[in-house]
Amino acid sequence: MDKYIGKRLDGRYEIHELIGQGGMAYVYRAYDRIENRWVAIKILREELSDNSDFLRRFRNESKAIAVLSHPNIVKVYDVSFGDRIQYIVMEYVDGITLKQYIEQQGEIKWREALYFTVQILQALQHAHERGIICGFDLCHSIGAVDHDMEALDCDFAVWCNYKYLSGGPGATAGLYVNRRHFERGPGLAGWWGNRNDTQFELRPEFEHAMNAGGWQTGTSPILSMAAVDGALDAYEGLTMAQVRARSLELTRYLMYLIDTELEGYGFTIGNPREDAVRGGHVALEHADAVRINEALKAAQVVPDFRYPNVIRLAPSPLYTSFEEVWELVRRLKEIMDTRAFEKYSDKAGTVA
Repeated sequence: MDKYIGKRLDGRYEIHELIGQGGMAYVYRAYDRIENRWVAIKILREELSDNSDFLRRFRNESKAIAVLSHPNIVKVYDVSFGDRIQYIVMEYVDGITLKQYIEQQGEIKWREALYFTVQILQALQHAHERGIICGFDLCHSIGAVDHDMEALDCDFAVWCNYKYLSGGPGATAGLYVNRRHFERGPGLAGWWGNRNDTQFELRPEFEHAMNAGGWQTGTSPILSMAAVDGALDAYEGLTMAQVRARSLELTRYLMYLIDTELEGYGFTIGNPREDAVRGGHVALEHADAVRINEALKAAQVVPDFRYPNVIRLAPSPLYTSFEEVWELVRRLKEIMDTRAFEKYSDKAGTVA
């Protein structure tokens, strides 16, 4: 049985049940006997209580949340950093999680997803205005969507280079750091983040490069970097506005073919159709998505599957032709007509 359930912390907080856990802490539903209200208590994992780095992070988290007051951010009521136990007492919001909601609905439409996203961004803006560093995961949009990090006043951003930038599996990731943070030391320092002019002098002290390169650690994988370097050559002479326009044309054409050629086969389009909010791929939904995805791969098409019923189709704006988009839909229609997907398992593999 859980060692905390049934206990009372500091004579005040009665622990009732475990409601969540992560790599750093456990979260319990508890009752505050003084204020007569339910609260959520986040307790640092016992095995981390002697780790100075995790203690610092845990305490910084409580300080950061404590300065915020926003309807989309839970409040911090109390903290305790004793010798035996470290915990944060927060507002308890009764209900289900977003993950549970999505599982109940089976799917959520883009307008609902946009509604949730706006609430998250409003909370982030509130935090950013109060000096809390906020970053973006640009994920698969890099190379297909025009991002202006300076206009967004983003603190930092990360992304993967394997998709639209064609770096392939294992490609080195990318990092943007706002200039105002160049003087900050990296949490994980490596010799590749040292100043270029003294890097090979192997001095005993780390000399942080005052640019985004200062957050690099070890030597980048040469073969992976070569693939990205070659792919970036294809962008020479192009603006991202031109790349974005081409991407929108390709996905618009793909959606048109899905609507006209695949009507009656049980497909729906789950992504936004409007250019202003559509990304670089089409989210094709079907009850048999797992098996159809496998059949497409066997037909020499490279899609990927996302739970529970989405086949992602991502035409590259740099080299995918309209003829290839048409051929994709033709092969997909043939798969449906011949029922070729039925010979595949309906269980998604590790890499789908």
